[in-house]
Amino acid sequence: MTKTITTTVLYEDSRYKLADVSVKDITVPEDRFRSVQTDDSLKALAVSLDTLGQTEEIGLREEGSKFVLIYGEARLTMLKELKQEYVRCKIWNVDPETALLIELMENVARGRHDPRRLLPYLVKVLASKKYKNSQLPGLFGVDKSEITKLKVISTMREDLQESFLANKVPVDTMYELRVLENDDAKLGALRLIVTSRYSKDASRHYIRHILACLCDKCRTTAKERDDYAPLALHGEKWLCRTCAPVEVLKKGKKGEEVEQSKQGSIAPGARGEESKLEITCPNCNTIYPHVINTLQLCDPCVSRAGLLQAWVISEIGLDYWTMPHKVLKKTLELKS
Repeated sequence: MTKTITTTVLYEDSRYKLADVSVKDITVPEDRFRSVQTDDSLKALAVSLDTLGQTEEIGLREEGSKFVLIYGEARLTMLKELKQEYVRCKIWNVDPETALLIELMENVARGRHDPRRLLPYLVKVLASKKYKNSQLPGLFGVDKSEITKLKVISTMREDLQESFLANKVPVDTMYELRVLENDDAKLGALRLIVTSRYSKDASRHYIRHILACLCDKCRTTAKERDDYAPLALHGEKWLCRTCAPVEVLKKGKKGEEVEQSKQGSIAPGARGEESKLEITCPNCNTIYPHVINTLQLCDPCVSRAGLLQAWVISEIGLDYWTMPHKVLKKTLELKS
């Protein structure tokens, strides 16, 4: 049996028709983008509708024998509460992809919104391939940088995106995870950031400088440099051994001055130069030209330590930090 829909058409052209539609014939989808309304804005809307009546149309599209809401949910809800049987609507003659874009544009323009909630809808718009990248900032009503970050996040693994939305992780923090190539490492980092309640700046430092060892000067990660030595802080920048200022202890009496070369020079030994003082590595007991670093280890031991940490993170994630020693030891034995 075909359902009878009661409408009174007032105007019609190729783009839309203006009509009075019964509230009973309008379907509101569960999965739709909603603007964030404050109590004050809702009260103002209620007073306006009660005093002046409906002054703006509600957006719909036809789908078979029903009308599906595109925008105007708050107005529709309040008109129902005011016992209004018919509402003035603009019924758009568009496909579902275009209707989604109208829904986003209207709701972004009409109220505050959480940029995180744009992510699943951006994925749908990108999948339709109907719009150029240059059009998206204007269509979504957000900055180009925000769209760029959301596009990167949309390519991440599904469980990462779900965690991003469920835990209300800032867009900037989620975007920083792109420097980690392993998805499990990204998920482990995200869990630690959420449970430890890291600030945005602390999260950025943890991901960039601790996990990826991303040098602030040459912009390379440990993997790209094939050097897993930890970064050293110089001023306000975290630098790799190639970019860091070289500090060489002169051979001589105790208390003799330390010479420092210009920032950006290559560490002694990297190109065959000899330093003024030889030190014994506390790990392997070999003698090596001394360059001041955070671990005070020779280059081979620093690289091995970094590779070991990278392997542990890739195998069991960052949860190893909170594991009891015996559990971690047994887990590593099973993995190796």
